[in-house]
Amino acid sequence: MDKKIIEQLKSLKKISPSDQWKKENFGVILKEIKDYKNEKSQSKFFMRINAFREFLHEIPFQIAPLFILVLFFVAGGGAVVHTAYSSLPGHFLYPFKINIEKAQLAFLSNDFQKAELNIQFANNRVHEIDRIIGYSVKNSEKGVRVNSVVKTLKANINSVKERLREGDSSGYANFKIALSLASTTSEIDETLKKSKDILSDEVKNTLKEARDSAEEAGITALVKTLEVKQDSVSTSTVTIIDDTAGQKSEAANILKDKISKLEIQAKSLMDEFTNLSKTNHKITEDDIATMKDVYVVIIKLISESNIELEKENYAKISENIVLIKNLINKMETVIGKYTAIAAQLIDSNGKNDDKNPTINVDTTPIPAPAESQ
Repeated sequence: MDKKIIEQLKSLKKISPSDQWKKENFGVILKEIKDYKNEKSQSKFFMRINAFREFLHEIPFQIAPLFILVLFFVAGGGAVVHTAYSSLPGHFLYPFKINIEKAQLAFLSNDFQKAELNIQFANNRVHEIDRIIGYSVKNSEKGVRVNSVVKTLKANINSVKERLREGDSSGYANFKIALSLASTTSEIDETLKKSKDILSDEVKNTLKEARDSAEEAGITALVKTLEVKQDSVSTSTVTIIDDTAGQKSEAANILKDKISKLEIQAKSLMDEFTNLSKTNHKITEDDIATMKDVYVVIIKLISESNIELEKENYAKISENIVLIKNLINKMETVIGKYTAIAAQLIDSNGKNDDKNPTINVDTTPIPAPAESQ
C-alpha cells in the first residue's frame, strides 16, 4: 500500500500546469508575495515605533517633547543647529533655541551646574540684546525685541536665585556663581551704555531691573560663600581649610568693595543734585528735603554695614545693600525729573522755553534703617 502511494506521488512530478492556469494564477502568486513583504516591513516599522513610544514613557513627562526637539536638531545637522543658536526674536527658529536650552537644563540634576548654565544663558540674552541694538531697524522695533529678550533674561536670573535659595552647594560652588554673576552684571552695564540713545526709558528700566536682580543674586552667592562652615572638596583637611579661608577672604573683600562703591555713587549723586539746585530754580523744597533725607539714611546704612562686616553678620549686610540700592534709585529718579525738565525747556535753537512740564516722581516715604541688634 505504501509503495503504491509513493509511486503515485512520484508521478505528480511529471504533471505540468497548463498555459491557461499559469496565466490565471501567476498574478495572484506575485500579489501574495508582495503582500507578505509589505506586512513584514510594516511589522518592523511598528515595532520600532512602539519601542520608541515605550522609551518616551520611561523618561519624565516634561522632558519627552524636548527630547523630540533635540532629535529634530540632531537630524537637521550642524547648519540647522548653527542657525538656531544665532537666531534672534522674530526668527522662526528662536523658540526652538530657547527650548533647546530648557532641554539642556532638564538633563541636569546638580543645582550648581544648573545655576552655572542659567548664567550662561543669561549672558546669551545680553549678547542678543547687543546684536539687536546694532541692527539697522527702527528704535521702536528694537525696543520690542529687546523687551522680549529681557523677559527671558530675568527668568534665567530668577532661576539662579531659586537654585541659590534651595541648593546646598560648597563654598567653592557659591563663590564661582558669585564671580559669574558679577561678570553678567558688568556686561549688562555695558549694554545699558550702548543703548543710551536707542531704547526707550521703559525698556532701559526693565533692563536695569534685570541687572539689579543679577547683582542681588551675586550678593546672595557671596553671603552663602561666607556662611559655609567647611568645603566639601575631597582633599586633605589642610587644603580644605586653606581653600575655604581664601574664598571667604576674597568674598568679604568683594562685599566691602561693593559697600564702598555704593557710598561713592551716593555722594556723586548728591553732589550732582547740589550743583543742579544752584542753577535750576524749579527744584522744589520737598525734593531738596527728600534728597537730604535719603542721603543721610544711605550714609547711616553704609556705616552700619561696615560694622556688621567686622562682626561677620553677612546676612544683615546683604539686606542693607538692597536697601541702599533702592534709595540710590530714588535719588536717580529725583535727579532724572529735573534733567528731563531741562531737556524739554531747551528748544531746537538752544534757547530756554517757558514750558513747565509736569513729571511724576516716586513720593514713597523714605524708610528708616533698622537698628542694629
